[in-house]
Amino acid sequence: ATAWRLAAGQLAESIRPTVVRIGEAEAYVPVDSDFTDVYGIGQNGAVLVRPDGHVAFRSADAPADAARILGEAMRVAHGLAPENV
Repeated sequence: ATAWRLAAGQLAESIRPTVVRIGEAEAYVPVDSDFTDVYGIGQNGAVLVRPDGHVAFRSADAPADAARILGEAMRVAHGLAPENV
């Protein structure tokens, strides 16, 4: 979803993830039609996958505060404490 792509662009460059859009009209097309079901996301959802293939974060939809949510997920994925703790 656009909200997640924009949120990723707002993160500090040192922790900015690579954005990969998956869908019928995108560069990456899912092999199975149940891709969103397997990942537990909707069309506006997002999955943060670590370089080792583990899912670090998943959101079924795009919340209004996607930038804050993604920032917290990236902090935790990098082994840092969430800012709101």
